[in-house]
Amino acid sequence: NDVSVVGRVVAFFPSKTFEGNRSGRVASLLIADKNSILRVVLWNDKASVIESGKVKVGQITRFSHGYTKEGYSGRVELHLGDRGEVQINPSDVKAKDYPTISKFVTKIAEITARHKNRKVNITGVVKEVYPVSTFERKNSGSGKVMRFVLADNTGELSVVVWNEKVDELEKVIEEGVNLRLVNAKVKEAVSEGLEIHVNNGTYVEM
Repeated sequence: NDVSVVGRVVAFFPSKTFEGNRSGRVASLLIADKNSILRVVLWNDKASVIESGKVKVGQITRFSHGYTKEGYSGRVELHLGDRGEVQINPSDVKAKDYPTISKFVTKIAEITARHKNRKVNITGVVKEVYPVSTFERKNSGSGKVMRFVLADNTGELSVVVWNEKVDELEKVIEEGVNLRLVNAKVKEAVSEGLEIHVNNGTYVEM
C-alpha cells in the first residue's frame, strides 16, 4: 500500500467499463525508468487522465498513493484507486533520467526461442500485408485475424493481429508504414519459427 513511482509514459490503453457487484471503468498505461517497464492500472475517476487526453506518450508522470498487485502475466502492477494521485511532468524530476521506449526495443534477429510466450517491443517497416480473414469462435460468435510482415535492419517476422485490434489497424496498415509494437507477444508459428501476436494489450505507434 501507498506506493509512488515516476516514469516516462511509453504506451496507454483506452478505458473499459465493467459491471457486477461494483460497476465502474478501468484504463491502463505503461511507464519506463532506466531499469524496467511497469504497468499502471487506473480505476474509475483516475481513468479520466487517459480519456481526456491529459496523459500522452513521452510525458514524465508521477503516480502516488497506489497499491501493488500481481497481474495476469505474473508481474507486479501499480493500481491507482480513490486515494491515488497523478502528476504530469513534475518539476522536481529530470526528464533525462527516464529513457524512451527505444531503450527497450528488441531487434528482430535477436528474438529467439527463449522469448517464446514473452512480451517484446519491436520497431520496423511493414513489408507485406495479407487480407483480413474471419473465423468462428468455439464459444459462439466470430473473430478477425490479420497478418503482415514487419522488417528491421536485422531481419523480418510475421505479425498476427487479433479481433478488435484488427478493426483499429486494418485501414492504416500498408506496405512502407513504420510501426512500433509495444507489449506484443512472441509465439511459435503453426508452420515453423516464431511470430509476433498483437491484441488489445499491445500499443501500436506509427
